[in-house]
Amino acid sequence: MIQIILSLILALILTLCPMPHWLILSRPVWVLLVLFFWALILPGRLIITLAWIVGIFLDVLSGTLLGEHAIALTLVTYLVSRLNNQLWMFSLSFSKGLASFLWYYFINLFYFVFKDFSVSYQEDGFIGYQH
Repeated sequence: MIQIILSLILALILTLCPMPHWLILSRPVWVLLVLFFWALILPGRLIITLAWIVGIFLDVLSGTLLGEHAIALTLVTYLVSRLNNQLWMFSLSFSKGLASFLWYYFINLFYFVFKDFSVSYQEDGFIGYQH
């Protein structure tokens, strides 16, 4: 359990580290990679719950809409946990392809589901979300 928590903390730190602008598009989704690994090694409810908790932490630390990362990370972790036995049966190249597809799913979930939400501010404080 300690190894899981330490690896997730390290992934959160790597996610929040600043990068040059020309490298932003090639930045890996560290938290997703670590959760993918642990969902393969230890499938079950614990890792899905940790995905939700880490997603909430990532939302708070990055200042995004609360629950945005949590939903996406939980869905992807659930899919990996559910397909755990099948992933061990197939070749490494198929597993890489599935990991790429889930990463693509994760990114598109943000774009299509959460693109309509924007936060509006005034000088005196937070106003609310605009649709």
